[in-house]
Amino acid sequence: MLAEEFGYQVSSQPAQTMTPDLRQEMDTAIESRKEQAEEQEGKGNNYGFGVFFAFVFVGFLVSDWDITPMLIFVGGFLGLGIAGLVPAHAKAVVGQLQTAKAAALSAPWQTWPCRVEGTIEGGGRLLLLLAPDGTTARAFRALLPDSVWMGMTDGRGLVWFVGDMRFGGFMSLPGGDPIWPVVPYEVKTEPTRSSSGMHLVEEELTRQAVAFSFDEWLT
Repeated sequence: MLAEEFGYQVSSQPAQTMTPDLRQEMDTAIESRKEQAEEQEGKGNNYGFGVFFAFVFVGFLVSDWDITPMLIFVGGFLGLGIAGLVPAHAKAVVGQLQTAKAAALSAPWQTWPCRVEGTIEGGGRLLLLLAPDGTTARAFRALLPDSVWMGMTDGRGLVWFVGDMRFGGFMSLPGGDPIWPVVPYEVKTEPTRSSSGMHLVEEELTRQAVAFSFDEWLT
């Protein structure tokens, strides 16, 4: 487990035992993503049909029977592609969370220092789990509650994670509330290192992750 390799604390008991509401929170998050996927599927169909009919309209305006069939074919091809592409991401997230849920039910909580960036394309915020040297250990798309974001000091904080780093999982503030879903996010370039002042904040969070005691949450 990567957290243990870094010396960060891991709970001795499964997250489900420590946080009885975890299963319900995971089901709620997954159901919400399913609804978003269905909504995006409807939008995708609308966009796809719109593109198709636009090409058909242009084809009939051209009135060149050497060009019109080609325009209709291209419009149909693009329309189907758009109709499938728009909801594809949301459906993929649902699948990742379902996989992560299976792992999370028997896994322990892990303590991590983190850095949260701004919103990213497709929704959510970029959340970086930090290695002891301040570099990025893992990057996630986090559906972070506004209250958590606003409560952090310049986007830095200590979080609990449970799940599978390969597929995602669920995070919370220490104590298990609130809980939000996260899925892996590919960062094309390493995020800019923090300034000296913020690096000191991250160093303190790292010390807290190493010294964290889950026992106080079990009493």
